[in-house]
Amino acid sequence: MKIEIGKTYRTRNGNKAVVELVIPEPSRYQSRFIACLETEEGWDLRAYKEDGTFGAGNGPLDIVSEWIDKPEWCKGNPAWARWQAHDAYGNSHWYVSRPYFENRDFNFWENSSDFEFSSGPIPKQFNPVLPLGCRWQDSLVEAPEGWGK
Repeated sequence: MKIEIGKTYRTRNGNKAVVELVIPEPSRYQSRFIACLETEEGWDLRAYKEDGTFGAGNGPLDIVSEWIDKPEWCKGNPAWARWQAHDAYGNSHWYVSRPYFENRDFNFWENSSDFEFSSGPIPKQFNPVLPLGCRWQDSLVEAPEGWGK
């Protein structure tokens, strides 16, 4: 993967990293890129090598892919819904408990909850748009804080 200035990337631990500076000819011990890394505490500067590794590499702050935004939370979800996700067919569903992949060969999320209404389809008029480049497998979104209260 070619890392470029101004682009946004995802780190191994799921944080967002925005490349702000490229060092044209770094010495053997210098980093190639400076990125703003979004953390729970705010933004922090980090130095990355040419291949996107941070420090010794193979750690949680390494750059692993380009950043892809997730869909927005659907305002048409029931108050008790806590999760939503797209399936491979373009449909969105809400879930009471966090869904998972039981079998990666299937094209949908599964939910093991014993509740009678543990999941359901989101009506087409409320169906959130899957952002460009977002795979359905990456579309899982948790309800915003305070949802349904």
